[in-house]
This record gives sequence, C-alpha cells and structure tokens, in this order.
Amino acid sequence: MDLLKKHDVSSYLLSKFYPKEFQDIFLVVKAFNSNLAKIALGSSIESNQFIKLKFGFWQEQLDRCERDVSGPYDSALPKNMGEPVVTLARECIRKGIKVNFDNLRQMITSYQHFCTDEGVRGFKDTYSICSFGEGIFSQMNYALRDALFSPNFSGTSRFSLELMDCAGREKLENLLNDIYAHIGQSTAIASFLLGSRYYATSRSQVLLPLESIAKQNTTQEEVLRYLQSEDSNQEIDEKIREIVFDVATVANDHLLSARTKFNDLKDEIYNLVDKEGSLELKLGWEQLNHGVPDAMFLPMMNGLPTICFLEKLEKYDFELRNPNLSIKDWRLAWKTYRSYSNRVI
Repeated sequence: MDLLKKHDVSSYLLSKFYPKEFQDIFLVVKAFNSNLAKIALGSSIESNQFIKLKFGFWQEQLDRCERDVSGPYDSALPKNMGEPVVTLARECIRKGIKVNFDNLRQMITSYQHFCTDEGVRGFKDTYSICSFGEGIFSQMNYALRDALFSPNFSGTSRFSLELMDCAGREKLENLLNDIYAHIGQSTAIASFLLGSRYYATSRSQVLLPLESIAKQNTTQEEVLRYLQSEDSNQEIDEKIREIVFDVATVANDHLLSARTKFNDLKDEIYNLVDKEGSLELKLGWEQLNHGVPDAMFLPMMNGLPTICFLEKLEKYDFELRNPNLSIKDWRLAWKTYRSYSNRVI
C-alpha cells in the first residue's frame, strides 16, 4: 500500500472500488508492476547482468509461490516468503483467489525486452508502444479479470461465471479481451508521454516514436534538447506538439475502440441473458448496475487515469513541458466514482 501511495497514487484510489476480499489481489498486481517498472527505469545506470539478476529474482519468487500453493496446505510453511508482494499473492491463493502466473511472467518478459531494446534505442513507432502496453498493462487487466472470476467468491463472480457457461459466450469473451487490450495499449502510450521529460532529463533518452519524429522532419537530438530545456523556438515547438498530437491520437483511438466494444458488450450480455440464460441469471441481470457485473467492469477502470491525462494534454495544447501535466488531477476521484456508478469508460 505504501508503494502505491508513493509511486502509483491513481491505483491506490482505484483499489477502493474493489470488494474488500479482492483489494489484496489488486495490490499484488499493481505493486508487482511498480517493482518491475523500478528495475526498468533504473536500467540505464546498471549493467545488463545486474538487471537480469533483478528480473530473475522476481521470476524465482513467482516460481516459489506457485510451488507453495500447488500442493496441500501446510501450516508449517513460513508465513513470510521474504518479499511482501509475493507473500500477499500466496495468501490470496490460499483464500481461493485465482492468481494468473502466466500474466505476471509475461510482464517480466516484456520489461526485460524493453530494457534491452526500446529502453536503449527508443520505440520505432506507436505500434511498438502498443505492443509494450499489451505485454504489461493489458496483462494486468487480464490478471485482475481472472481474479475477480474466482468461483469461491460467489457474491462477485457468480453472475459472470454463469454467463460464461452460456452457449455462444465466445463473442462475449472476445469483446472482454479486446476491451482490456485496448485500454492497456492506450495506458502505455499515455505513460510514455507523461514520462518523456523524465527520460530526456535524467537519462538523455527520447521515447517518442522514431517514425513520428521523422514524419515532422526533425531529429532525436532536437527533441532531446527541447525536452531538456525551457527555451522556446516556434518552429521546433510546433513540430514537437505535432509529434505528441500524433501519438496521443493513437491512444485516444484505442479508448474510442474500447468504448465502442463496451457498448457491444452490454448488448451481448443482454442477448445471452435473454436468449440462453436461466431464470436465476435473468434475475441476477436485473440487479446489476447498468447491466454490467463488477467482475467484468472493474479492470476497465484502469483506463481512467489515461483518460484524465489525455484530456489535460489536449487542454495544454500538447505541450509536454507544461508543469501542469504532472500535477495530481483532482478530477480523477470524481471520474472514478462516476465511472463506477454509471458504468462508463
């Protein structure tokens, strides 16, 4: 919790919307990502071998956790596994919450690839950033969805699990995965836009896509000098804003796609309940908030900080050096409440 308060305030806020029994797994997924991100962000001043050891530590922790929970419960197991995140993950599994280790391992793989590739040479294009987002932020969304579908917690998961037992559920599953994927990819783009100045000033790196930079007939050196200084040059300023606009548009397009598919998801849930659902399922649907269960909707709320950032970026004319971009957005609390209550993203 302290890690999130310090490094991921928006996630700390989002955790409050999860049912009490699922707040721990939300912390596990988010804190796990924060720890991996800290390794990746510090990679420029450490040797590749040291970075590999750090990621290897987390891989070993996951392996150990999976071994501990795969057999019968043993009260003699040490209560503390030596790392708070993994200790909490094991306790979640002991309580019956599903922890998808494949998603967590994919996050390690994606961060390792970033450290040896894009973190050194920069992103080739926005597609490369989206690919990174699929390997990190989309995996987090998938992991949270799987946890919320844990059958031991019928109050949260019953309707969703019964819905997934209906014939013709394939379209519903595809829509869910597409929504989580679009949100994850948009989150990645927004994260690198927000962190662009940090990378430029602290690591002398440009992570705006090379293709977008070349399209404006400028160079990485010019972008780097722009981000590192407060000097103003109208021609360069305009080029950088066009680059940022180009990249932010892709993030916004992913959000628009997620919203479109979310509307399709609502319709598909209704169709399944109406045509193939049992009487119990139909009664359950009538009690839902705007026709969408928490188990499906809560991971989608991870896109709300991205939405707030993109709105601020547009407000300040896509000027990455504007200090207001890094100020905590008071509207996020209101937006999360509105999103949860009205089922909108």
